[in-house]
Amino acid sequence: MNLPKPKLDRESAMRLWIEEHSDYAKEQVILNNAGMVGLILKSLNLNTQDEDLYSIGLIGVVKAVNTFNPNKGVKFTAYATPIIRNEILMTFRKNG
Repeated sequence: MNLPKPKLDRESAMRLWIEEHSDYAKEQVILNNAGMVGLILKSLNLNTQDEDLYSIGLIGVVKAVNTFNPNKGVKFTAYATPIIRNEILMTFRKNG
């Protein structure tokens, strides 16, 4: 999937998101973490080129960004991985 390159690095984007919760910061966090979707698809032995599955994984990234609490002492990637994975797997549960 062809997504634009983030303008901020991962740490700067997350710091901006935590401070401002602006749309720009959220977009940058999502773009910086979109690669996680491909890694999770690969770990599930699914087609990493399937745009539908990739889009579903990105929904998981968005959910993770929206609910992430940095005060819990967990890194974003550790928090987001099961959310993205579950979002993808839920698709298969719904579709049988």
